[in-house]
Amino acid sequence: MIPNNTDNKLTIGYKIGVGLLIGAVLFAIGQNAYYNIVRVNSKYRYTTALIKDICSSEAFVGRELEYMVNGYKFYDCTSVTEEIRKFKIGDSLFVKFYIKDPSVYDIIYRKVPRKTTPPNEGWLDLPSNP
Repeated sequence: MIPNNTDNKLTIGYKIGVGLLIGAVLFAIGQNAYYNIVRVNSKYRYTTALIKDICSSEAFVGRELEYMVNGYKFYDCTSVTEEIRKFKIGDSLFVKFYIKDPSVYDIIYRKVPRKTTPPNEGWLDLPSNP
């Protein structure tokens, strides 16, 4: 709704608010497009991720995942789904990461024994029995 001003001009606060909203929408669209481009154009490998803790924001409560690729640690707070509720803090599961950007990943909801150590660069194929 446009504020009702006597001279019919938009307030600076209204303009800033609309600008921020448009910026947030464009950022979300761009981020989603980037992830999809990486998923389509990149080869992938598999590794294990550890569920470290419960994480939260104003929008949701999730699980903090940690995994390593080529000596670099990656962290993410993933939203809670019915699948991830079956796992406890301290459990490990598989993730598929993309070589062009290892921070882009997909969770594979299959429990992995804690003692399983993936290769530094990940597995080419998902291990059937690690």
